[in-house]
Amino acid sequence: MTECVLVLAAPRSGSSFLTNVVKELGYSTGKNQTQIKDSFNERGYFENSSILKFNEKVLRIVGSSIFTSTDLNREQEQKSLSHKEELARIISHEYRSKFVIKDPRIIVLRKLYNEVFSELNISIKIIALFRNDKNSAASLTRLSGRPQDETLSCVRYYQDCLKNLKNSNSLINVNLEDIVKYPNNLKKIASFLESKYSDSVELLLKTELLHYK
Repeated sequence: MTECVLVLAAPRSGSSFLTNVVKELGYSTGKNQTQIKDSFNERGYFENSSILKFNEKVLRIVGSSIFTSTDLNREQEQKSLSHKEELARIISHEYRSKFVIKDPRIIVLRKLYNEVFSELNISIKIIALFRNDKNSAASLTRLSGRPQDETLSCVRYYQDCLKNLKNSNSLINVNLEDIVKYPNNLKKIASFLESKYSDSVELLLKTELLHYK
């Protein structure tokens, strides 16, 4: 069975770093990994450009965005589900065997993704990543120029969605600040994914998290 790891977090919470860790543990980011690097993520965002463009398009069509602080209503959700075939084609084209996807928009589009993953018989593991909400909001404000009260509501929406995920053997909750203080938490992620931990993962910690923004 094909296995997908979803790295889910509010924007500006360290998901790019963690996705890079999962990639180092043997999971593909797909054929079309984004090449964008900037002062916020000097090593890149580790997103798949096909998935990213799809998510942006669907949210735009249904009248939402990554900056939302509310779930889709029933009408918006039904509109999103009309894109199931397109999403299935993208996933089938981009990925083989073990792969990882990160994008906060998946939280908003979770019903769409859940149905497609089920139809494609893809096994899902979720890494739910948390960061201090005010730090994430401040970073999102610096990135987007939006007021911090708006970005804080956005961050808390995503975090509340993650807190409401049903506990299972396919879910692990991780805190960014804990990873910075206690690198052994990365070994817990490797164990959760049943992957061999290597020194190269420690190098990612040293070069990225010591100056996370």
